Amino acid sequence: MEILKKLLLISYLILIMLSLQGCYLISNEPEITLSEDTVGKAVAVLNFSVQGQLLPARLGVIASDKLSNTLYFTNRFVIVDRARVNEAQMFFNLKSVDILSQDDIQKLGLKLKADYLVIGKIIDNTSDPYADEPDGKMYLNIRIVSIVNSGIAGMVNYSENYSGDINNAIDQAINKISKKLTIVK
Repeated sequence: MEILKKLLLISYLILIMLSLQGCYLISNEPEITLSEDTVGKAVAVLNFSVQGQLLPARLGVIASDKLSNTLYFTNRFVIVDRARVNEAQMFFNLKSVDILSQDDIQKLGLKLKADYLVIGKIIDNTSDPYADEPDGKMYLNIRIVSIVNSGIAGMVNYSENYSGDINNAIDQAINKISKKLTIVK
């Protein structure tokens, strides 16, 4: 009976730890840490996938353009031209980048001459998309993936409440993320 109590207590503590850790999975203070071997490498920002009631697919292209420009101005990476990225995505007939195989990642990286691919997703939870000034919560997930081993070199999950135009929320999120980009040895 004593062993059962200990197992129950351990299970309970593990559940508490997991739930506390889950609080950090989506943050309002985005931080992304990359190793210094990513500096100076070629990075291709793929068109973000978009999920939400009335979000146009074009929003993923716009967000990718914004992130590419922002990363360029950090002077830490060589950014692959967005026109080449769009051509490659059309060449490989990639409608969504949510699920890419290791083979897809390597083919895209080789075609783009990129060392890393940036894969993003925008999720919108709007309370009433038909309202004049809709209130919503936007989630932005960004992964930086190595084409060598498909390993994640960096990742950030960010959420922001917004009212009105989601484009402004995306701008703010991308600016916050780029300002918190940290390179470590």
